Amino acid sequence: MRLIQIHAGIHKTGSKAIQHRLARLAPDLAAHGVALPNFGSRGNGHHALAGFTTAPEACAQAWGTLEAALDAAPQGRVLLSSEHMIGADPERLKTALDRLGPHRARLQFYVRPHVALFTSLYLQRVKAGSAIAAPATLAETYAQGPEFDYVPAIERFIEVFGPEAVQVREFDPDRFDGGSLIADAFAFLDLPAALLPRATEGGDEIVNPTPTAEQVALLLALARRLRPALPEGHDAQPIRKALSTFFTALRAGLPDPGGRYRLPMPLQRAIAEHTAPQRAAFAHRLDRPASAAFLSEPLAAGAPLGTLPLAPLRDALAATAARLRDMGQPALARVTDALAHELQAAAGPAGLALADLPAPHRTEAAA
Repeated sequence: MRLIQIHAGIHKTGSKAIQHRLARLAPDLAAHGVALPNFGSRGNGHHALAGFTTAPEACAQAWGTLEAALDAAPQGRVLLSSEHMIGADPERLKTALDRLGPHRARLQFYVRPHVALFTSLYLQRVKAGSAIAAPATLAETYAQGPEFDYVPAIERFIEVFGPEAVQVREFDPDRFDGGSLIADAFAFLDLPAALLPRATEGGDEIVNPTPTAEQVALLLALARRLRPALPEGHDAQPIRKALSTFFTALRAGLPDPGGRYRLPMPLQRAIAEHTAPQRAAFAHRLDRPASAAFLSEPLAAGAPLGTLPLAPLRDALAATAARLRDMGQPALARVTDALAHELQAAAGPAGLALADLPAPHRTEAAA
């Protein structure tokens, strides 16, 4: 009987890095009896399979394509990967899998403590320009979503598929098998050991880098100015691309990128109080003993924002404005140039003190 295996994230547990590496190894895995159908060159081809409620037409088409691919695949094992599966309806997922014919299902989740998870989710939205407010404003939204509140979501998968079909591992870099994410994923997903040397060649790849506290302040400063300048109803893709360009240039140009971003302490405490009991009660589901941090997540206040040299900031904004002009967005480019002039005016002899970062003009903030 065919094994259909789903690596289901969750979000912010290295899923993209795992998917990129699996995509690269897809032919080798197929030769070793593991099919990755319709995975795509970047390993993102399975996300549509999770869209039962968010994108039902694309989801139905994806499952039809998968069924046709499996009919032609000789392998006795199929591997799917999408961190969006945590938000899928388990009943509908089971029904869709049953249509593929006789099989055994295995769902595998990486999980992590909630303060760290919330922080990573927030930073992801900052990078995309979809979060321009303080993180506390998103707390209520996150509290209702399975990407954050994963314990009851995984318990529901266990209820539908059975405990023997669901495996959960703590995402703990300090205890990765072989000292790397990819080696740990190979062990957790039980992938062919013969491919491990090739899979880990070159070390872990940073596919989705995390911004520092100083970079977050700069990304927010730019996003808060770009958003009001985008005409209402227009796609926000130019802003996402602008912030991506800005972040990439900051990472390349800053000699010292800054310190680790931390949520405000009141928010950290509120998250911990809400999530620690259920996470500790869930720990018996893990495939190995929980870490002390998983059972009782340590909290830490952020350090004061530092001072950054002006030249790389100015260069990063210039590169961003140039890309916006190339995309046919002269208004957004002018906003970006204006921020560069603001930073120039606010900088002192030692550089730009980010604690004194200029706020958007009143008209921008109101918009």
